Amino acid sequence: MQLHHEFVVRTPLDTTFRALTYVGVVRVKVGPITTEFAGSARFLECDHHAHRAAILAKGRDTKAAGMADAVVRAHLASEGDGTRVVIDTELNVSGKIAQFGRSAMADISTKLIDQFAADLDERLS
Repeated sequence: MQLHHEFVVRTPLDTTFRALTYVGVVRVKVGPITTEFAGSARFLECDHHAHRAAILAKGRDTKAAGMADAVVRAHLASEGDGTRVVIDTELNVSGKIAQFGRSAMADISTKLIDQFAADLDERLS
């Protein structure tokens, strides 16, 4: 499944790019199902000069037999005094969460990215 997101934060490009290297645990609620994916992420590429990165993320559902993996490509560019972040994701999920289909997954990913963008903006400002 292909996903596309964009957001703007109020901090300069280099500061924002350095901050995007953090990794964490993802908790997701889809309809009646709440799940948590624990796993790892590693850079496939990281071009500081071009402000581009590609990350391979893999996780296992800690509550069920599901899995998720994604290739996340981020490109950052200056926008005024801030930074525009463009994220393209190729996402694969299995297990109970996969039964909700593309529409639900797109809605959830948008909510997660919006929350991430707000948190990033707050931490960096």
